[in-house]
Amino acid sequence: HAPPPEGLPQELAATLGNYTQMPDINASHPGAHFGEVFPHTPDQLREAGAGWLTKAFHKAGTLPLDNKVARIVSQRDFAGGGAALKVILTVEYETSSPELHTELFVKLPLAPDHKNRLLNLSLAQEGREIFFNRFYAKCMPFKTAKYYFGDISMTTTNWILITEKVDFADNSRRGDELGPGEVE
Repeated sequence: HAPPPEGLPQELAATLGNYTQMPDINASHPGAHFGEVFPHTPDQLREAGAGWLTKAFHKAGTLPLDNKVARIVSQRDFAGGGAALKVILTVEYETSSPELHTELFVKLPLAPDHKNRLLNLSLAQEGREIFFNRFYAKCMPFKTAKYYFGDISMTTTNWILITEKVDFADNSRRGDELGPGEVE
C-alpha cells in the first residue's frame, strides 16, 4: 500500500485510505466509506436489487432501519454528460414517506476503455463528488439533491453515487425564467 498523494487534507486522506497498484479494474472491492462491496455497472446494479439498496441506504443512514426498499420498479439508462454512466431507478419502499424519493439518480464509472475514464481518475472527480454529497450537500444554503449512498474503491477506482432524481424543467422552457426550485 502507498500513502495518499501529498497535499490532501488529513480528513480526506483518512477517508480515502491507502492507494494500491490497480488490480483488475472490473473486479468488485469494498468501498472506502462503508467497507462493503457495491455494484459499479448497470448490470450489477440490476442484479443487486432491492436488498442491496436497503442495506446500502441503512449503512448510509438515509433509510430508517425499520423500512426497506421493497422493489425496483424500473431501471433505465440516462443519456447525458460524459463523465459517468447514469441510471434512473424507480423504487418502492415498504413504508412510503415524503422524505423518501421513489425516483433515484445513479452515477457509475465509465467503462475501463472509455476515453474519459483516465481523465476522470486524474482529476479525482468521483471521490470528491461522493465526499461532497455525503458530508457537505446537506449544509448548503440552497437545495441540493438528497444523497442516498455513495462509495468508491481506492483499489479499483470503481464507484457509485445514488441521489434523488432532480426534476428538470421541460426542454421547451429552455431560456425561460424559472420559478424557485425549478431547474433548467
